[in-house]
Amino acid sequence: AVARAEAAASTSTNGGGLWAIKAKLVVAERELAAARARRHTAERAARERRETLDEATARHDDLTWRAGRLKALLDEAEALAREQPGLDDPPGSSTTPAAPPGGP
Repeated sequence: AVARAEAAASTSTNGGGLWAIKAKLVVAERELAAARARRHTAERAARERRETLDEATARHDDLTWRAGRLKALLDEAEALAREQPGLDDPPGSSTTPAAPPGGP
């Protein structure tokens, strides 16, 4: 009887110990699932930021190219204006060449 009582006590103690371990395992699994969800959310946010940065970089590069092209066109227009003085002046101004006698 004593042996049976000791065995029962041992089993209930171990059983209680197993239930405590099982409860800790369930809590750890829940914490792990929550951590995985946070990691997934962080990875998605990082991916979205990377895509936004890539789009912004592409837009910046395009605008930089356009600015360079506009600068080249402006330089070309200024060079042409220097070659032909009075081109931008309104008709009849002092720098505009006079029409030849007898009309155009």
